[in-house]
Amino acid sequence: MDQKRLLKFTLPVFSLAIFSLALWALSKTLSAYSFADLTGSFRSLGLKPKLMAIGLTAANYLVLSCYDFMALIYARRKLPIHRIAFASFTGYAVATNTGTYSLLAASGVRFKLYAGWGLKAGEIAQVIGFSTVSLWIGFLALAGTSFMLEPGELALLPGLDGGVIFWIGAVCAFLAAAYMGGSLLHKSEFRIGKFGLRMPPPGMAVSQLLFSCADWLIMAGVLYVLLPEGLPITFFRFLGLFLLAQVAGLVSTIPGGLGVFEGTILLLLGPVVPAKEILAPILAFRAIYYLLPLALAIVLLALREAADNQTALGRFMGWLGPAAMPAVPTALGLATLGMGAVLLFSGAAPPDPERIEMLRSFLPTGVMEISHFAGSVFGSCLLVLAWGIHRRLDSAFRLSLLFLAGGILASMLKGLDYEEAAILSVFFIALSLSGRFFYRKTSTLDEPFSLRWTMAAALILISSLWFGQLVQRHEGFSADLWWQAFGDSAPRSAWAMAGSVIVLALFTLTQLFRRLFETPALPTTPDLEEVYKIASAYPETEGYLALLGDKKLMVNAERNAFIMYSVHGRSWVSMGDPVGPGEDERELAWQFCRLTDKHGVRTVFYDVGEKNLPIYLDLGLKPLKIGENAKVPLSGFNPASLPDSNLKTIKERFESEGYSFEVVPKENGVFINDELALVSDGWLGRKKTREKGFSVGFFDEDYINHFPIAVARKNGRIEAFAVVWPGYGKRELSADLMRYCDTAPQGILDYLMVNLLCWGRDEGYSFFDFGTAPLEAVGEGEYDAVWKLYRPSLFRLGANFAAFAELRGYKEKFNPQWEPRYMLVEGAVGIPDALADIAALIGEGLGKSRTNILKRRLLRETLSD
Repeated sequence: MDQKRLLKFTLPVFSLAIFSLALWALSKTLSAYSFADLTGSFRSLGLKPKLMAIGLTAANYLVLSCYDFMALIYARRKLPIHRIAFASFTGYAVATNTGTYSLLAASGVRFKLYAGWGLKAGEIAQVIGFSTVSLWIGFLALAGTSFMLEPGELALLPGLDGGVIFWIGAVCAFLAAAYMGGSLLHKSEFRIGKFGLRMPPPGMAVSQLLFSCADWLIMAGVLYVLLPEGLPITFFRFLGLFLLAQVAGLVSTIPGGLGVFEGTILLLLGPVVPAKEILAPILAFRAIYYLLPLALAIVLLALREAADNQTALGRFMGWLGPAAMPAVPTALGLATLGMGAVLLFSGAAPPDPERIEMLRSFLPTGVMEISHFAGSVFGSCLLVLAWGIHRRLDSAFRLSLLFLAGGILASMLKGLDYEEAAILSVFFIALSLSGRFFYRKTSTLDEPFSLRWTMAAALILISSLWFGQLVQRHEGFSADLWWQAFGDSAPRSAWAMAGSVIVLALFTLTQLFRRLFETPALPTTPDLEEVYKIASAYPETEGYLALLGDKKLMVNAERNAFIMYSVHGRSWVSMGDPVGPGEDERELAWQFCRLTDKHGVRTVFYDVGEKNLPIYLDLGLKPLKIGENAKVPLSGFNPASLPDSNLKTIKERFESEGYSFEVVPKENGVFINDELALVSDGWLGRKKTREKGFSVGFFDEDYINHFPIAVARKNGRIEAFAVVWPGYGKRELSADLMRYCDTAPQGILDYLMVNLLCWGRDEGYSFFDFGTAPLEAVGEGEYDAVWKLYRPSLFRLGANFAAFAELRGYKEKFNPQWEPRYMLVEGAVGIPDALADIAALIGEGLGKSRTNILKRRLLRETLSD
């Protein structure tokens, strides 16, 4: 296992260990209190502090939107205020609950929204970077001040004394001061060696500092107003403790610092406030500051989807535009996790005695027992299905609605939990209104879970088990009851917890023992014949490259669509878009990403068109415009109208010298294979090159015998040829493997191609596809601002890509229409490796050492620019 994969596996395990340690510390701290003591502290939490906390939370999210407002000014872009507010609120609401808040300033959701509103990738990167700096500059200033002024008062964590706290504060203060000083001294750009950062003007830097300080002060205030009145601690000292707890939550890498933040606050405030009086405010803080905004964000996204543009609501939500749509499945997936957590925690808690007595008057006890157990089972199922919701699975959507409905019913029958039923009902409605997002017809069990999502489900399960053990501890519940969960003496919550563990254990076993994807071998002859039938029924011609046999194949279950791909290094590269009907193309793209996820490798789609970009963006891939595809309309094609004067009379000139043109049907191609081989060998020898592959054809009799062959003859002898690719329905015609012999005169390929275009026109084809001119207009597409960094180095190293620089000029002679072509990769960081791997695949034998050299040259050339 390489270091990257080991690190990817180790971090979630580390987080779970830290989380379990935090729960153990919480158990020790709360060991002296019963569940009645804890619920009593919740009841003592009045309405006034809750309303104050809600008001401060609203103010805090208003301040967060100012980060984005300033960032857009910094990036020199304008957007309507309501869109800025929406992107900021939904982005931060999702991010604070998933752990990305502190590190990337809610970048994931906001990237999708801003991209949909017309911002380029580079501009979005500036917005996210500026917002991240804004987030931390105030933290550094406040932490530096607090830690330096009262280090001894804050040294309550194990291993930290006043001196350590003081020096941590000094470092924080220095970093904040350095940033502010950099803004004053380096008004345009601050450089360290070859790297530069465009500094904001002093006024904007001061605004960053003020808004960031307000952000952290208000956030701390939300928890402070929930604490008991008469707390023997000043707000300034509490602020230092709060910031320390936030750091602990961040270091744990657990989403939202769940458990770690709470445990740290209990530990820090324990000497001055009883634990039972702190727990209720901490949990209320988690609900008000974290969960309430998340629920509201999900409702807003669902309303945006459901709104009819003809209604007043539709016109209001229509301001947000379609950019909000890509964020919906992610938000709904997180909410499904939350609904599963609601059912699990409810199942772990003992029922309300008064409501139980009311139910017993008209409902058999057995029904209540079964409902309690079923509610937890439904909650466990929702934890599993949440990943499928995130991955847009139709089966997960339908099953989630079923289990939500079951959870609503179980909530009422187990103990009249109408509050819980109301929460589930609201989400049921939101999910049911979003059905169009769930178009994938794949089984949930076939979709491999990411480590991060698995960790989130594990955290929820462990938390619910810990909560159940905590609330039952003073009710005669012992460790033995875990093994006696189905005994007559076991409490209902023990049944429920055991049921949830069993469901998730069974699911885990099915994942572990499920047949792993094997890395497919190269296709056999029957495989190639199968994909030939699929490709020949497709209107575009690029699928014929699969018949070379040098690429592996992924064919869908219906056997009507496929992906062709090759492997080099850590890159698994799909050549072109999936080939097949629209819905099958989309599902195959997801399946390919699922396969690469399972093997822990880099997903790359190379030379794809614009029509499928939304699919790849949904997959989280980043597009790079790698060139442009040339298509010549054949209706009314006339060589005399071409801009190149040599092409206007090419037919007449060659025919006067005894040349003739013919398209040999594929049935007769076998009779000229020997002649074609002589021409091909002579062409390779004269060019002093060898066959390439992957994105271009090579001479192979089995391959060329699938197609008609266009030939140029003189005195019956073949002097040039091209393999003809006919598209289904005569929408498109293309050619591959264009070669000529040693004795052929200059312009022979022009003669061949002009005749082939005229033949295609006469046969009724709509377009002739000349293929892609790679490296043309790299970084000039709508999505490509980030990739401009690589453009100069790519052109300097373009010889490794089969002399692509000559292609544009040749194709331009035929007056084509140009269409953008893209490569899609998992993030900009992997582009040098991906490009070098593609170069190696095209070169067929570039070799590991030369590939590594090319990667290093790409990085070196890029940095030098």
